Amino acid sequence: MAVNERWSFLLDGYLAGTLANEEHAEMVELLETESGKQYFRERAEAELQEGRFAVDEPDHGVYQRIFNNILRRIRAENETEQVKLIPVIALKPKRSIYWIAASVTILIAFSLFFILRPGTDRDALNDALASDSSIRPGINKAILKLSDGSVISLDSASRGMLAREHGANVEKKDSGVLLYKGQGSEATSDQIVYNILETPRGGEYSIVLEDGTRVWLNSASSLKFPTRFTGDSRTVEMTGEAYFEVAKDPAKPFRVIAGEVTNEVLGTAFNVNGYNDEPYTKVTLVEGRIRVSNAAFSAVMQPGQQAAVKNDIHTIKSINIQSDIAWKNGFFEFRNATIESVMRQLSRWYDLDVIYESKPNKLFLATIPRDASIEQVLRVLEYTDAVHFKVNGKAVTVKR
Repeated sequence: MAVNERWSFLLDGYLAGTLANEEHAEMVELLETESGKQYFRERAEAELQEGRFAVDEPDHGVYQRIFNNILRRIRAENETEQVKLIPVIALKPKRSIYWIAASVTILIAFSLFFILRPGTDRDALNDALASDSSIRPGINKAILKLSDGSVISLDSASRGMLAREHGANVEKKDSGVLLYKGQGSEATSDQIVYNILETPRGGEYSIVLEDGTRVWLNSASSLKFPTRFTGDSRTVEMTGEAYFEVAKDPAKPFRVIAGEVTNEVLGTAFNVNGYNDEPYTKVTLVEGRIRVSNAAFSAVMQPGQQAAVKNDIHTIKSINIQSDIAWKNGFFEFRNATIESVMRQLSRWYDLDVIYESKPNKLFLATIPRDASIEQVLRVLEYTDAVHFKVNGKAVTVKR
């Protein structure tokens, strides 16, 4: 077997978790040789040339620090039988992590895996989290407020019919999905009544409205909607963040009101992030067309564009939409995100209180599963040496 073929075999086996102990030791030795480093660098460059990642200027000082960090961990893994692989793209400080990590693509550039090994080298962060079970990833959890003021806890409600609401049957389907179905000829009144779906911090939920429109609610969000759509339009109100797949009905435009911003569509898919603690209300269009407006402006967006609106200030630009809808698909995706932006998302999903002792002047790039433990997420962030955390109960202190 040629040398490069052997290296490829070891790397692929490492990612798959199939290496024998002696093969793992062999890979550690390769990581410490110039030829081994060169091989991993070439593998990373090949992936970069395919356009999978953006590249900034290399920073060899940071590169060496991260490489040494990784090598130390892999050496330690070689001394224990426990190796845990968590599917995640690693992250970058403001300068390129992909060049920085060119020799360690097993963790960063092309592998989509990050190494976390329990049981050895446990630091204060691990100890605090290991003894504290109060920090958990979010789950399907929400309450439904009916028109008569009654409240249904959806995470504890049984599947099936929950209520009849002025022309609509309310059903709980599979976990995390609420369904409104029109009663057809049984509807005896044109009276419009509203229900409200609310998710807490650490919760998410999905609803299919009476017209077939589906809405995904992120944590700490709400949706106010009529049980039936009558008249010549369909209007809902929201707070927080929601993703919409709007059922087409040219005769009835669909309107989403998020604070001061109104979004009008005929049939399309889009995301609205209107959290009060975010600097702007952001509307991201996935497909179709949408008109975004407030008291100061009105503009029509095209697929792949994002509008950022605050008072009389607005911008519309083309973006990579995947990072804005990643939450709906079960991921955090940070693209050149500040630590404040990262922690706002984590605080909602894990129901954390964030305290800043100091703030790193770095931007982060990462894709992390939302079902990862908070320990795994914070360790990934710490891996750059740009930020560190102290955990006390549900409070997380951030420091450089």
